[in-house]
Amino acid sequence: QQHATGELAVRMLNEYLLFGRGLLRVAQERWDEAEADFREIGRRHDVWGLTRPLTPWRSACARVRLAMGDREAARELAAAELELARTWDTPKAIAIATHAYALTADGDEAIDGLAEAVALLDGTPWRLDRAAARCDLGSALRRAGRRREGREALTYAMDEAHSCGAEPLSERAADELRAAGARPRRRALSGVD
Repeated sequence: QQHATGELAVRMLNEYLLFGRGLLRVAQERWDEAEADFREIGRRHDVWGLTRPLTPWRSACARVRLAMGDREAARELAAAELELARTWDTPKAIAIATHAYALTADGDEAIDGLAEAVALLDGTPWRLDRAAARCDLGSALRRAGRRREGREALTYAMDEAHSCGAEPLSERAADELRAAGARPRRRALSGVD
């Protein structure tokens, strides 16, 4: 019998389970295990001859490498995924890869990349991805001394993350808002809440 904590049979359907398990391990800061799950997806793609970024494993792995302090490897992974996403002209994959690539940059390059990711996600149903990109954009703007712009992005990120039920992301946006000099009193700016 297969278990979600062990090795998973080499079947296409298990790619999504591997990706989800990797994301859980990221949330738990189990970096080595998360990276192993993401790289296993890549290994399977190689075996199957898949180049289309069905799951953004390279972007996820890039975030892990960033958390582990390896910016160069993170940048290579994100750049490779961005190239593949553009080749396949997959809008969501392009936005996610653009976001990951921007996280490997500094200063204006990071801000421009994050703003591009937000723009790519505007008007789409991918609200959680948009909230995450806006949160990172707001953080980058705050660090660059552009507090007013940062607060605006962070406020939208906090509200959208809250409406998605993504409380850890909503809390991170609220923490960044406080660091930017705001005093958020509530998470929801619209809707029933």
